[in-house]
Amino acid sequence: KSTQGPPSTGVDLTPSLELPSSSRLKGLLASSSHLLEAVYVVHMLLAAALTSTSAAAHMPSFLRNNDVQNVLPVAPADYPAALQGMLWLDQTGAFGESSIPAGVSAPDLAISMGDTDYHRFDPATRTVSVSILGRAWQWQNTREGMSFFREAESTFSHYDFVFSDDFESCQIYPHLKLPFGLTFRVPTAAVSFTMTLQHPAAGACPPRANSSTAEVVRCAKWRRDSRVLQLIPGLSKALGDFVYYAYEVA
Repeated sequence: KSTQGPPSTGVDLTPSLELPSSSRLKGLLASSSHLLEAVYVVHMLLAAALTSTSAAAHMPSFLRNNDVQNVLPVAPADYPAALQGMLWLDQTGAFGESSIPAGVSAPDLAISMGDTDYHRFDPATRTVSVSILGRAWQWQNTREGMSFFREAESTFSHYDFVFSDDFESCQIYPHLKLPFGLTFRVPTAAVSFTMTLQHPAAGACPPRANSSTAEVVRCAKWRRDSRVLQLIPGLSKALGDFVYYAYEVA
């Protein structure tokens, strides 16, 4: 729940749940250039049916970006190596590459698997749950970041990171809030988020100053893929696979 820098002024912190019109919905789902906005629409429709927009209960804390490695909790030493470190989610391709359409990436920055007060890694299921409102998730201190944080507060619960037995890949399951403290795990047929561990060649990282973005992304710890509406194969294929990279920064 951390955001960078001092609090902004004039930011509306009131939770809201604004649904798109039917014509807007059809337009979004018909356009492959608005994949993430379509994901947002699907999420908000589910949230409207399953959640109650109660008053916001969380207050974010604020920090400067160069202090994030001293604030976000790191994973305990007994966690697998794949879960160690702090990840920067380069959704916009600011450092490397991203195929997420401009203007629709989520306004988050760094995450870790170290919020043991929320959940500890379960070696039997190879699962760790991370709250996007918790100590291990950093949001941008912008109007968009605050709006997303407040919106998520009334609709989202957490993400389950479920790793393969060799920890080379991970399926990420969003959980939406339900009444009475329950949650709904969004099936991969609706939204599928995956991560694939990368293994750069010896000497390739860190990338040289004049490296191409294709060379830069090889130094990311994880490749992050998003797919939607796989229950409708033709539409899912038309929308395509959207990719960005997560870099280990601490």
